[in-house]
Amino acid sequence: MGELNDNELTAAIKELTEQNDSLSLAIQRTRLSVKRLRLEYAVLLERLENRINKDPSLHYDEPLPTLASFKANLLMSLPTSRSRKRRAKEKRDPNLPKRPTNAYLLFCEMNKEKIRQEHAASNLDMTKVLPEIWKNMDEEAKKPYYDLYNADRLRYQREMTAYSQTKTVEEPNVDVKNESGNDEEDVDEPEPEVDGDGMDVNDSDVTRLDDGIVDAASSAISSEM
Repeated sequence: MGELNDNELTAAIKELTEQNDSLSLAIQRTRLSVKRLRLEYAVLLERLENRINKDPSLHYDEPLPTLASFKANLLMSLPTSRSRKRRAKEKRDPNLPKRPTNAYLLFCEMNKEKIRQEHAASNLDMTKVLPEIWKNMDEEAKKPYYDLYNADRLRYQREMTAYSQTKTVEEPNVDVKNESGNDEEDVDEPEPEVDGDGMDVNDSDVTRLDDGIVDAASSAISSEM
């Protein structure tokens, strides 16, 4: 899309800061959970060994799991980024309403051909020209594009409300049999809300945040155990 204006840069910085805070909080909580789980596991393991020693009937042929094996199983149970993205792609409903286009992209779509024709001889780089023109526009000039965005955002909210009601009526707690014969509940992931500043929240942003939290949790588990 090219260079961003000051408002877009500020919004991007704010978003990155919030993501960083979320990751830091996730890491802190994971470390506390790991410490608590290690203590609980050690206590339970000791109690189990004591009961086995007192009651021969509870003897088990296989050795009790160690902390190392527990850690390996826990890390292996965490889904990988690729598997999460694959599941998200497979669950994508084609009937989901189209998200609203932000004001800047509307400006680009409506004016790029006109600007390109006006400067055909100059061979302009549109990725640089369009952001510069948008940056130099005053609020009055930008207002029509923000009005279009707000109208499209209301359209999206209406369609999402209707879509949610339709899904509730058509698929009330549908159980689906997977290939192994196990019952699985087919539940669509909730659609993230649209930010009010005219910038759409993309699926890739949510996926990156989710990947970052899980990867951070994995790192925290590895360092703590």
